[in-house]
Amino acid sequence: MSLLKSTLIATGIGGSFALFFLGRYKNASKEIQVLPSFSIPNFGLKGLTVEINLTIKNPTTVTLNIMYPFMRLMLGGSLIGSSQVINQVIKIPSYGEVQINKITIPISLMEELDLGLSLLSPLASGASVSAELVTVSALSFWFGDIAFERTTKVNLKKS
Repeated sequence: MSLLKSTLIATGIGGSFALFFLGRYKNASKEIQVLPSFSIPNFGLKGLTVEINLTIKNPTTVTLNIMYPFMRLMLGGSLIGSSQVINQVIKIPSYGEVQINKITIPISLMEELDLGLSLLSPLASGASVSAELVTVSALSFWFGDIAFERTTKVNLKKS
């Protein structure tokens, strides 16, 4: 068999193998479930802190490595706060889950006065506020990263 023919066959087999795994991992990114729970441990006129405990579930046959999630809290389509960016990989076993505790989002009510009032008034009276939590992360593989984003409607209420 010629060298060219052998090379083409090997490339075809390797490419098919890579596409199979890429498809499998892309599907896995769609299956990940992100379940947040909230508390507001600090609350005052200057601002508040939202503390998030996250459960990330992997209902697939693939063990996943994900980047530590970055969180954005949105109110009425406007950003009101975000978490720190942390360069850390978290391993989630197949058919498993991980718990990430105490992700904090500081919110300064003075910087965005309109948003601050629409957030502060209901929370001070004991009511809840509807918001959106956007979780951004990436699955990390030997061939690169596959980004994913989840948006969850949440109700914030003072602890």
